[in-house]
Amino acid sequence: MSNDRILRTLQQDVEIPEVVRKKADQAFARIHAEQEKTEPDNRKVVSYNKKETERKAISKRKIAVVAAVAALATATVTAGAAAYMKWSAGMAEGMQATEIQQKQLEDNGMAAFTSQSCTDAGVTVTAQQSITDNYNSHISFKVEGFQVEDGQQPDFGSISVLVNGKDDLNLDAGFYDGIITGEDGMPVRASDGSSALDENGDMIYYYVQEDGSMEFDINMNNYSEKGFFIGKDIQVELKDLGTVDKAEFTKTLEGTWSFEWTLGGADTAKTYTLNQPLGDSGATIQTVEISPISVYAEYNFPIQKETITGENEDGTTSESTTFKEAPPLMGIKLKDGTVIKNMYMGGGMIGYQNNSSDDYVYAYATDRIIDPDQIAYFLFINDDAPIGEQGMTEDNFYEVAVGENQQGDR
Repeated sequence: MSNDRILRTLQQDVEIPEVVRKKADQAFARIHAEQEKTEPDNRKVVSYNKKETERKAISKRKIAVVAAVAALATATVTAGAAAYMKWSAGMAEGMQATEIQQKQLEDNGMAAFTSQSCTDAGVTVTAQQSITDNYNSHISFKVEGFQVEDGQQPDFGSISVLVNGKDDLNLDAGFYDGIITGEDGMPVRASDGSSALDENGDMIYYYVQEDGSMEFDINMNNYSEKGFFIGKDIQVELKDLGTVDKAEFTKTLEGTWSFEWTLGGADTAKTYTLNQPLGDSGATIQTVEISPISVYAEYNFPIQKETITGENEDGTTSESTTFKEAPPLMGIKLKDGTVIKNMYMGGGMIGYQNNSSDDYVYAYATDRIIDPDQIAYFLFINDDAPIGEQGMTEDNFYEVAVGENQQGDR
């Protein structure tokens, strides 16, 4: 299961197949392993996805980041001057964007289009579209002329991204698989809502579009410099094509596809001042900055140690001390009553902002387009509430009303 689906189980309202449960548990374990908890005098914000320099044992949406971008003489690049204003499948159905939402993001400048193609080794890759806010940018590429057998997972061998000549960013990337989270929390086909599981409970991926092409999506973030991506020059180099099996990449085609253009984007976020304690967790949610594609939540959360008892391989038990996490903002309730229990796509960060402060941050990209004006409540996970047979219900969340304390666009 790709890491943009890792929190699907938060939405479950029915008993899920064991294979899905195991994959989700493994993904959760990976995230918690990456959240480096440190002593109070050395606390820091921890990014979920780290830049890597080699393509080894990586998942579908975890790729290598190369520091430099070089144009290849054998590649041919053409740039179209006019945007074709057609949303890619991964941006439209993959992010569950309605036609109204698509138009809104085009009108406010968050969604931008390009038509820049590069052909090498008989494969044409076209930069199609981007959606960009203060902290994130999503980019889609159309890939034509490369095929994989049914059941195989396509991937590029490496990717290089520079924004205004800098690589100060984290990113996830992978071929769009045609799967989203259904209303019951289960994986479904984005095109028609049918189950994405076979009779054995295994995931079925849908990489090939109706026209025979595939889509490669890059999701980038930078939470240390607000507005890092908006209106900036970007260089992207994709190198080699192949397949991934059991986290190992196998190259089947050698080539390089290079691009350079200027990102669009806009600051359309709404900031809500809440100052609301979250039950007995010890955390107070102070502000939430939410755009159509991301969440940035700030808490006051004095550090709390906790002791965890674990079982060793020999059957004995051992104890370790760690630090509690603030209740994560994972869902929303809209004004029309719609409840979204999980909207986590991937990437992001969690942790304290500096060594001596109790200021705590939880931020990530959403897995769908959100209309901040339609939010009635923010939903924070209550770990103390037991999860019943029907999965997580509203009793498993702290509800915080948005109210009239919105600060507006920033």
